[in-house]
Amino acid sequence: TIMFDRASAHMHTSVELAPGGGYLGWEILCLGRTASGETFDAGDIRQTTEISVAGELVWSERCRLDGGSPLLASPAGLAGAPVSAIMLAAGRHVAPELVAQCREIKLDGTARCGITAMPDIFVARYVGPSSEQAKCYFIELWRLLRPYFTGRAAVTPRIWTT
Repeated sequence: TIMFDRASAHMHTSVELAPGGGYLGWEILCLGRTASGETFDAGDIRQTTEISVAGELVWSERCRLDGGSPLLASPAGLAGAPVSAIMLAAGRHVAPELVAQCREIKLDGTARCGITAMPDIFVARYVGPSSEQAKCYFIELWRLLRPYFTGRAAVTPRIWTT
């Protein structure tokens, strides 16, 4: 999602899994049109993500970002990075060995990433300068996680190369 300067967006994602179901998805948010030098100086974003497994809420996250907010530049926030992204995998406990493999994936440059695994939910985050880098990072994670979640090989869809 590219958030144009002065845009006002309210996004809500709700995933409801049946018992035994699985979910793997990501959201990449780019603040401003960085290739044109545009930043997110005014506007607002409200984002909610919820995941339930067998009727039990296992993930609930709310985000509020205001254009030009000090949080965008703060080291405790986005540290000036125009791209913030999250990958969520739900429905199965991810084994510690697989979490360790995921954590071995490294990023170049100033980007930061982190991985957390809890019962029924796996979370990977990216904060950095490039939506393309975030996508490539998540594809590498997906290649490790897809076989575990689906029992199928991780064959990259052609549309991801367009």
